[in-house]
Amino acid sequence: MHRSVDKQCHIFLHELSFVFLPTGIPIVTNTNAEYNSTFGSIVTLECNISSSPNLNMVYWQKISNETVSNITSDSPGVYGSTVTNPSLTIQYVTTKDSGQYICYGQNIVGIGRSEPATLTILGGIPIVTNTNAEYNSTFGSIVTLECNISSSPNLNMVYWQKISNETVSNITSDSPGVYGSTVTNPSLTIQYVTTKDSGQYICYGQNIVGIGRSEPATLTILGGIPIVTNTNAEYNSTFGSIVTLECNISSSPNLNMVYWQKISNETVSNITSDSPGVYGSTVTNPSLTIQYVTTKDSGQYICYGQNIVGIGRSEPATLTILEV
Repeated sequence: MHRSVDKQCHIFLHELSFVFLPTGIPIVTNTNAEYNSTFGSIVTLECNISSSPNLNMVYWQKISNETVSNITSDSPGVYGSTVTNPSLTIQYVTTKDSGQYICYGQNIVGIGRSEPATLTILGGIPIVTNTNAEYNSTFGSIVTLECNISSSPNLNMVYWQKISNETVSNITSDSPGVYGSTVTNPSLTIQYVTTKDSGQYICYGQNIVGIGRSEPATLTILGGIPIVTNTNAEYNSTFGSIVTLECNISSSPNLNMVYWQKISNETVSNITSDSPGVYGSTVTNPSLTIQYVTTKDSGQYICYGQNIVGIGRSEPATLTILEV
């Protein structure tokens, strides 16, 4: 009976087989050694872990500027970094997330780690340039100050600054008399320039990283009050004849009125194209023609030209009527 039991036991032991599984610290590898990601995007740093015995913890370390910080599944702005999902997902990357990342896996034997993976965040403050450093524009015209902006991440604001006489003023798309200065059209168009618009202009572009600016562009407004000159300082004319008092006017912006003044015996009287006995004194023919001169026409005559900037005047011309 004893021999029968031993025989059965021997058969049972003979039929048993033992599998010895390899054990040790986790084997941790990363899929990529480098990651390039755009500012504001989502990025996943892959981590693969083989572990026997089973993992009991996963975490990451970030190394940036010689500073080491730990990242776990409880860290803000991330998910993953768990025993079931060891990869690390950063939900909204910024330049502060740039650095080297190491994945760690831990079991009861010890801790394994991956090689470092480098994360580089692409993008930064906008790059803002202007097309021209100087603009010359005529009073009353329309002018566009060009601005070119390259931005990653995308722009969220564009505005301009004007510097004149050490005074700085902001210009936006809502400012009166302008259009542009938007994220889709950053150039600034001034619809009707005056001398007050002269100055330096700087274009600014803003994104979630920060603000970029252009070099200053100088806007000079050409034009002013009319320049009025006469051809002769003195005229001598015979009673009853016709005489033309010459007037030359250079004006930018264009003239909108011409008139004359006569000064005689300390009395000043205005002469226009509607005055009797004369013609001329218009924006196209500023000279004054008196059709039949008498002694009453003797005196000093001044020609005036007016535009939207102001009024210019000539030097006096003296008309003397000679009697026959």
